[in-house]
Amino acid sequence: MVNLDYRLFTLNRNMIQIFSSVIASNIELLDPLFFPQIEKLLNELSEYGMPDLEAKASFLKIFPNDKINIYEKINERLYI
Repeated sequence: MVNLDYRLFTLNRNMIQIFSSVIASNIELLDPLFFPQIEKLLNELSEYGMPDLEAKASFLKIFPNDKINIYEKINERLYI
């Protein structure tokens, strides 16, 4: 039997990779009308216990207002 925590971790990790690898790298193919929904999803990831830093960092080009907050989170995770 596969550990449930591991399965959830893998599911969460896969979803984050979809955001950072697939959607963000092909953002020019999306209609900008979808950007508010993407931003809302990114902001809700942590509410559901999902690791959101990679996904948010991958969208800095689209949402530059989050740059300082993202840099601070990266710095915290590297040096704590």
